[in-house]
Amino acid sequence: MEVGSIEDGIDDIVGFHLNIIKHIEDTIDGISMNGNVLCLMVDEHGNEYESFLDEDRYIKSLQKSLEFFKERENYEKCKHVDDLINRV
Repeated sequence: MEVGSIEDGIDDIVGFHLNIIKHIEDTIDGISMNGNVLCLMVDEHGNEYESFLDEDRYIKSLQKSLEFFKERENYEKCKHVDDLINRV
C-alpha cells in the first residue's frame, strides 16, 4: 500500500472535517459518548478500523480543518473552528 495524504482515501472529506469538529466540540462540552473514537473507517476489502483522536491532537486537527475550510472559502465554518480552538 502506498502512503499518501489521508484525504486521498476519504470519500466524504467535508464530512470528515465536520466530524472532527463535532467530535471535539461534543467532547469538551461533555456530551460525547464515544471517548476518543473519532470514526469508523472501512477499507476496500470491508475491514473496519476505529480512528482515534486524543485530546493532545485537538488543536492540530482543528488547525487542519481550519485550513481546509479556508481553502474552500467557507468563512462561517472558519469562524466556528477558530472559536473552538480558543475553547480548547
